[in-house]
Amino acid sequence: MSADTIARRVAVLISREFRVDLDRVTPETKLEALGADNIDVVNLALDIEDEFRFRLTADEMQALDVGTVADVIQIAEASLQQAAA
Repeated sequence: MSADTIARRVAVLISREFRVDLDRVTPETKLEALGADNIDVVNLALDIEDEFRFRLTADEMQALDVGTVADVIQIAEASLQQAAA
């Protein structure tokens, strides 16, 4: 799966979960700036796991809580690479 495809799928998941327009979901955007609370981030983590069929570690989940959209994309890419190995 290409990096662009992963980024797009993550952006769509974030847009849906946080109920924001897709154009507000840019790599630099912090999740908290999109109105995410802890429950939203947990739900996003579950959505990502379902979408890409892998499990996030506790450290990855914690990184989502304080990260940017780019961080979420990077975590998804790394997890997909690990799952494929």
